[in-house]
Amino acid sequence: KAVLAGWALPVSQLAVTSAAWVCRALRYELIASVPICTATFLASCSIYLWLLSKALNHHHSIRFLYATRSESYKAALARLRYSYFNTNPIHVLMAQHLPELGLQHTTWYEAGKAHLQAVDPKKDARLEAGRALAEQAEDTQKRPRSFVSRMVYQARVWFTGAPKHAYQALDETIETE
Repeated sequence: KAVLAGWALPVSQLAVTSAAWVCRALRYELIASVPICTATFLASCSIYLWLLSKALNHHHSIRFLYATRSESYKAALARLRYSYFNTNPIHVLMAQHLPELGLQHTTWYEAGKAHLQAVDPKKDARLEAGRALAEQAEDTQKRPRSFVSRMVYQARVWFTGAPKHAYQALDETIETE
């Protein structure tokens, strides 16, 4: 924070330089230019420090609001269907088209289309519904999802063409053929 506050000096120096050039262009005497430049420096420092405090307070409140519990990469990988590897287009393309690299075959993950990654989507419908529910479980966040958040997710999945059974609970009947 001290380093950020220290930037008030060079920023204010730029304001003083601008004020000095304005005074020079208007042909003010030195006796009039000094108070104008001093006032400009103090005003610039005050405004910068005030805006900095607002920004730091906002950053702290946002960080506190969205803080989630820490989870290891392996635990998250077991819970979710996506990882660094299947969301990285370069890695997916290299795994598919450059077999000499010896990369593990990876299928591209797209939100709402994860049901298509199963070997047999109709056969694995119950497993896929369980995975979809696990990804959106309320306990994975510090606080429950808001109504708006759930509606946005459902709209996104609807637009991407996710299967209807992705939202059914595991105890409901899922039609498989």
